[in-house]
Amino acid sequence: MSGSGLSPWSLVADPSKYAAIVAIHANCSPELTPPALLRCLRERPLEALMSAPVQVPDFAYAFGPSVDGVVIDTGDLLINPENGYDWAGQMAQAAIGKGANAINIINAVLMRKSSVAQLTKYDLMLGVTKAEAYFAFSGDDVQYGIEADRRSKILKSFVRNTYSYHLSEILATIINEYTDWERPVQHPINIRDETLEALSDAQVVAPMVLTADTHSALRRNSYLYVFDYQTKYGDYPQ
Repeated sequence: MSGSGLSPWSLVADPSKYAAIVAIHANCSPELTPPALLRCLRERPLEALMSAPVQVPDFAYAFGPSVDGVVIDTGDLLINPENGYDWAGQMAQAAIGKGANAINIINAVLMRKSSVAQLTKYDLMLGVTKAEAYFAFSGDDVQYGIEADRRSKILKSFVRNTYSYHLSEILATIINEYTDWERPVQHPINIRDETLEALSDAQVVAPMVLTADTHSALRRNSYLYVFDYQTKYGDYPQ
């Protein structure tokens, strides 16, 4: 429901960066071996860990699943024989700060035939809500809408923190695809709705549809639904 392992936010692309920030803040050397670092962190009070100055880019997470080549074996992915993916090149980029983004890792690891084949064990029900990306908006944005410059700022942040190449082209394509050009004047509410739809599609809906398509191609029972009941403002339980 409202998420897939193929969503761009489902993986942390550079977990060691955030681990080092927490370690330094907790007075544990990030140069320690992983077992020694784990022991050091476990000896620290919770407040020391929770107060670490971790700043996460918009539309991303600092802590969560990651592909490290150990827990999730990357096998011979130095050069992926299935799709020509240069794992070594991506890891080298990460080492110098350019980073392998989550989408590249997903395509290299989770979309391997051997990984996809695991889906044949199960039937699958999955779904989305009518609007998945309200978290990207402030209360005022939701109530009054947004102007075009605010939309551009939100979408630029999403594109910059999600993709590695052709950022200007991707941004222009999103704005063009999710703008109602038949409206002579773009009302702030309409701009908000278009931006909401773009972010919802990119982060949740498209990955969910890809998951369903991939699963159903394996001749398993796949059920995809949309939950679109909308409560009235103020209906939430106190």
